[in-house]
Amino acid sequence: MSLIRHVLTTALAITGITMLPVAARSQGFEGSPCKLPGNPALRTQLGKGLVAELESYSGNYARWATSFLAPSGRAPAKPRSTQDDEAGGYEEQFAKWSCQYDPGKAQDGDSTTAWVEGVAGQGVGEILIAQVNTGQAVQIWAGYGKSPALHAANSRPRKVRVLVLQALVTPDGNQVGSKYRQITRLASGELELRDTNGFQALRVPAHALRQAKSFSSGEPWPMNDSQYEQMTFVAIEIVSVYPGTKFKDTAISEVRNVPPVAKTAARESTPEVLIPAQDLPVGENHAALGPAFVISGTSRRRTPPRAAPPGRAP
Repeated sequence: MSLIRHVLTTALAITGITMLPVAARSQGFEGSPCKLPGNPALRTQLGKGLVAELESYSGNYARWATSFLAPSGRAPAKPRSTQDDEAGGYEEQFAKWSCQYDPGKAQDGDSTTAWVEGVAGQGVGEILIAQVNTGQAVQIWAGYGKSPALHAANSRPRKVRVLVLQALVTPDGNQVGSKYRQITRLASGELELRDTNGFQALRVPAHALRQAKSFSSGEPWPMNDSQYEQMTFVAIEIVSVYPGTKFKDTAISEVRNVPPVAKTAARESTPEVLIPAQDLPVGENHAALGPAFVISGTSRRRTPPRAAPPGRAP
């Protein structure tokens, strides 16, 4: 017990007031440990096109991937009593230790952390979900970005299958996180990533957003509301890898939308345009996705024809 706490406890005891040991902890850490093995059921749910719900309360994203690697190193020592853990520090330290490689590390804005799949072998078939605005450019940092040595030592995704997902109910959230419901598959496609230790474009398949409903009222949610930007996701399935020189584990450091300051440099030569659903090629079954609008991905990008230079035929 600290000297300050001892003095306070003695003074309060004289006045007949008891100092409860849990009081100091009630305003501290609100997170929770990450529980292995992750969420293997995602594979079946995504195959059927619907994930019932995902939540991010207290920064815990353990169920946003089919697996994640067990923490390394020794777990923090548990205090012998509540008084030895005056500020609730053990709970926070243990949660951080248990979540070293959980799915949240791929969307924490820190390229020195990473989601690492947790199955035997190189993780082919493992799936990670990240919340992004699929109407804007998306980037991925494939591999463990903490250092060039770790990037080379661990496996990196090479070919991936990208699924576009949308929650059909507005998020139920508070200051410590959100819950998403009726997460529906809209589209999918495959692409091959470059083996580079840095951000690169993640092409999002063409898709049509569906009209969602309000969590509180059940009424249709206006299609032009910015809330839809927070209701879309990408699921990334590892199809093949660039093998690591030391470890088989496959990592992804970040999945994000292109930050505003980087958009100009990262923008591809042809801009994204909105395409009415009826203009898409027959056979893509986009009409079944809803009557709203289609956001073009690289595979369905269309741009207005460029004007011909003077004196030259278009």
